Amino acid sequence: MQSNYFKFFIFVFIIMFSFINMNIFSIVQAQTTSSSELNALKDEIGEKEAYIDQIHRKMNEYEQKIREIEDQQLSLKNETSLLENRIAKTSLEIEEAKQEIKAIHATLRLMDYEIQQKEAQLKKDRKMLESILLELQKKDDLSWFERIWESDSFSKIFDELHQLKNINQELQQTLEDVKAAKEHLIIERQNKTIALESLEIIEDRLNKKILQLENERKSKDVLMTQSQASEEAFRELVSGLREEQQYIQNQIAYLQTRMEQKLAQLDEGGETSLFSWPFYPQKGISAYFHDPTYPFRHLFEHGGIDLPAPTGTPIGSAGPGYVAWTRKGSQYGNYVMIFHSNGVATLYAHLSKIMVEPDQFVSRGETIGLVGSTGLSTGPHLHFEVRQDGIPQNPLDYLLSL
Repeated sequence: MQSNYFKFFIFVFIIMFSFINMNIFSIVQAQTTSSSELNALKDEIGEKEAYIDQIHRKMNEYEQKIREIEDQQLSLKNETSLLENRIAKTSLEIEEAKQEIKAIHATLRLMDYEIQQKEAQLKKDRKMLESILLELQKKDDLSWFERIWESDSFSKIFDELHQLKNINQELQQTLEDVKAAKEHLIIERQNKTIALESLEIIEDRLNKKILQLENERKSKDVLMTQSQASEEAFRELVSGLREEQQYIQNQIAYLQTRMEQKLAQLDEGGETSLFSWPFYPQKGISAYFHDPTYPFRHLFEHGGIDLPAPTGTPIGSAGPGYVAWTRKGSQYGNYVMIFHSNGVATLYAHLSKIMVEPDQFVSRGETIGLVGSTGLSTGPHLHFEVRQDGIPQNPLDYLLSL
């Protein structure tokens, strides 16, 4: 009996020794063929991270310059310098995003390599354990082994092996290694999923920054054109912008009560807690309420949302109301103000054509004008505002969900 058991032990040991030698040989062979590629990937990731750190330092320098200029007296020279520094900073942000994308792609290639190595090693360990356990079982009951392998715990294996007191400790260690390798492989796959999600976020940020850079460059050109590259003309432009805002505030205070009385008489004020979109925003929103990326925010806050659209796109009234006025200003270009009930008003700016008259009642969705690029504008779009008692509000809090 003891002699048979000894022979069995020698058999198990020989199987383990053979597989270990085979694994070592294959690992050494794989390392010699792919270590250079692996080191190249690690070097690439390290270089990208170092370059991103350099970009961060430069971005911080531009941010410091921007804050210094914002604290200086308002002038065409300072406003132009401010836009130039923002353009430079946005350019660096674009480069940063590109480098982050490249670094993630390199990291993903490294992850794929490590996952493949672990999967190959697990496959070899599985084959070794299968041969040993089949001999231990003394039957060709592979399904028993399959159930144990797929189990989250290896306790069943240990329960079986502990009954064989003289089994080599190498086998138990191998089982522990396999368990750890499987758990590590699960973590690697989870990390890969996280990296892919990060890649999508960064690519989206990159696209937004490219649009922001284009808008900042256009804004500088518009500013130079509007001010005729003259400090005196720039001061007149700023004065005109401030006068326009004051005019709107005064008119709202003057007309709001009368307009609301007219709406009450018609009993057609309708729901003003929710507005319809002036048109479907096929191209999305290019600037948000109090947008920190708005190029002219040093001159005035962005009091609405910008909806880019081709010139001539029909604009519908967001809700039923009375046209308070139509006007042309230096900031808004051609624009329309509509009063609704409950102290709410909407403003539609940069129109290429106005199609309503003051004191005219308009229904929800009725065309009031066409998209354009008049006034202080970098391209065809609708600037849309919602005001409560004359104070600009975030339009997204009032618009129906798309």
